[in-house]
Amino acid sequence: MDIAKIHRFYKSPLGKWVAEQVRNKIKSDDARDVLWLGYGQEFRRPTDVWGITETNLDLSLEGHSNLFFYQSDLLPFQPNSFNKIVVLHGFEFSKDPVNFLHNIWDALEGEGEFHMVVPNRTGFWARGEKTPFGEGRPYSLNQIYKLLVQTGFSVTEADYFLYAPSSQNKLSLRLAPYYEWVGNKLNLPIGGLVYTRCKKEIFRPKMIKETQKVFAVQSVPA
Repeated sequence: MDIAKIHRFYKSPLGKWVAEQVRNKIKSDDARDVLWLGYGQEFRRPTDVWGITETNLDLSLEGHSNLFFYQSDLLPFQPNSFNKIVVLHGFEFSKDPVNFLHNIWDALEGEGEFHMVVPNRTGFWARGEKTPFGEGRPYSLNQIYKLLVQTGFSVTEADYFLYAPSSQNKLSLRLAPYYEWVGNKLNLPIGGLVYTRCKKEIFRPKMIKETQKVFAVQSVPA
């Protein structure tokens, strides 16, 4: 995952439009403790925690007191630490998606919400290299749904979005709302991204193998 590339993308006209669509899905609320995993600079509140796996951080992102690095799929938090967790530009880079979701289950409060945005393997955005969504491993909605149920989550919302072409062309950007309206109206499975909103089940399936958590994290100086 190239944090600097993602950062540049969200500064572009196309990236700003994508950010607006993501915000429409992951609406701001009064959640007390929020964790962003993958990328969150354009979206999180100052009090939200942001975790990334990349250590060669772009200098423009330094100075965030709530930014931390975590190792692979291990999250350095005690159980029930957050009542909202959002994964954006994170799940598609996970080497062990099942263990990653188990760690999120642990960190989420019993009444908390888990939001995830992942490139759609049947969409066009996952096939290009001009946006960050063309990197990592894309998933179908069915694959994501099965993984979430397998790891103890109850899916309350699941759909596709980003039906517009992944182009910086001005005409394409002007037509983007129309593409989005048509795609949502017909519920086409070719949207560029898969979005899911979940609740944590009280009891989850037993893990096949337990992984020891690593609580040593590197923080970026404020």
